Amino acid sequence: MTERVRDVNIFRCLPVIQITEERARCSLKAELTDPKKRVVGKKQVLRALSKGEVSEVVLARDGDTSIARQVREAASAAKVPVTEAESMSQLGKSCGIEVSASVAAILISEA
Repeated sequence: MTERVRDVNIFRCLPVIQITEERARCSLKAELTDPKKRVVGKKQVLRALSKGEVSEVVLARDGDTSIARQVREAASAAKVPVTEAESMSQLGKSCGIEVSASVAAILISEA
């Protein structure tokens, strides 16, 4: 009986989590669209990570695994969170570019 109540509570929380993730994706997309707030591509992302200019990294799920490994290692060393995009084409569109992208990074905003 107790387990059934726990299941019901878990399922009641799911819509809240989904809304939160959707809102996060919307704000993430807005930041990626602005060229002043993001960099796109392995070289630019790794350079920005080494300089400490990145607040978040976005990797495409279908991107090159060697690029993903290098970027994840650099992000881990810099203690920067990594988010996944559904695909390279989706990430490219989110960045407002006409080609697909395997990695992008949101830069730390200067106030």
